[in-house]
Amino acid sequence: MPANFPMPAADQFRDVLGDLMGRGVRVVPTRPTDLGTDRPGALADYETDRERIGVVCIADLRLTNALGAALTMVAPNAVEDAVASQSIDQPTIDNFREVVNVLTSVFNTNDTPHLKFKAVHRLPAALPDPTKQLVDAPLGRRDFDVSIDDYGTGTLSVFVG
Repeated sequence: MPANFPMPAADQFRDVLGDLMGRGVRVVPTRPTDLGTDRPGALADYETDRERIGVVCIADLRLTNALGAALTMVAPNAVEDAVASQSIDQPTIDNFREVVNVLTSVFNTNDTPHLKFKAVHRLPAALPDPTKQLVDAPLGRRDFDVSIDDYGTGTLSVFVG
């Protein structure tokens, strides 16, 4: 069954993230990785105007911290410190929220229901049922290694319904 929402290509993510970060960003498809919702990271969900979850993105611990730090030019060594302590602080989650909100643009087309950013969930966490159902049984999935100059590389998994 085809997905109801577009599966963005690596270059779409690269362009949006590069413009937002103001630095070099590389996005390369990779094999599916079990990021799991029981491991440290962050999950963003996107919903339709009818409040149906249509897309979920999961960023691993390293990528969550790298995106959050790069957005406001926090010292790159803060990413390594956060990864070593297996943590994501509140300012980083707030910055990550801004990043995934901007990423909404890659999921909207003229031919699909309109999506808007709904929420960020710091992982591990109990997820709302509709979000969990999409992660457990997506109609499409793509995984990417995302590298941000000076901030490192992490994994982003995209699930579409």
